[in-house]
Amino acid sequence: MAWKILLALAFSAAFLFGCCNLSYNPSSGGTGAPQSFGDLKQDAQVSNSVSYWRGEARPIAMLEYAVSADGIGSFTLQNTDATGTLTINGIEIAGKAFKEAVALQPGETKRVEASGLPAGGKGGLYKFDAKITYTTPNGVQATQYGAKPIVGRYS
Repeated sequence: MAWKILLALAFSAAFLFGCCNLSYNPSSGGTGAPQSFGDLKQDAQVSNSVSYWRGEARPIAMLEYAVSADGIGSFTLQNTDATGTLTINGIEIAGKAFKEAVALQPGETKRVEASGLPAGGKGGLYKFDAKITYTTPNGVQATQYGAKPIVGRYS
C-alpha cells in the first residue's frame, strides 16, 4: 500500500516539475519555490482582466488592448448597448486622461491610441485602473469604472 502512495507522489512530482516546466532553482533567492508560480499568477490576472473587459464590462467593452514598453497604448472599444449610439467623451487609464470624442453605434468597434502611459520592461506586467466617461443615447452623462484593472504584458 505504501508503494502506491510513493508511486503517486513520484508521478505528481514528475508532472509538476517535468510537464509544467516548474523547476527548483536554489540560487533564485533561497525560497525553494518553483520560479514559475509567480508567472502563473500573473497570467491568471491577465486572463481575468481580458475576460472582464471583453465580456462583462458594460456598456463599453474593451475587446483588445496592448501597451508597449515605452507607454504607448492601443485600445479597441465596443458599444455593447443595443439602445443606441454612445459617445465616449473621455478615457482615463492609469490616472492619465485622454480626451477623445468617439461615437459608437450599437455593436460598433473603434480603436483609440494613447501615449504617456507608465512605461515598463518588455514582457513585464502592467496593471492600470480605467474609467470611461460617455453620453448615453438619451443625452445623460455617465462614467463607467472598470470593476477590474486592465492587466497585460508590455509588448
